[in-house]
Amino acid sequence: MVYNWQQKDWLRFQYDEQKVAQTALRFAELAGQSVGYLNGLAERNQEESIVTILVKEAIKTSEIEGEMISQADVMMGKFLVEK
Repeated sequence: MVYNWQQKDWLRFQYDEQKVAQTALRFAELAGQSVGYLNGLAERNQEESIVTILVKEAIKTSEIEGEMISQADVMMGKFLVEK
């Protein structure tokens, strides 16, 4: 995937509003399903599921930024060490 600012004509960024709207609506639908799923869990399981989601998101975000961190690193806060 190429970031917007990496594209040749990025200062004149254009997009298809209909495609973006479709994607946004699908995201909202899936988010609603996720909330329904979480609400159906016991409180303890809700907390564990949310932590799991957040850890996976932190790992994926780090990969996008070029850093490879493990689940253990995220859980222990090791990635917060100043460089």
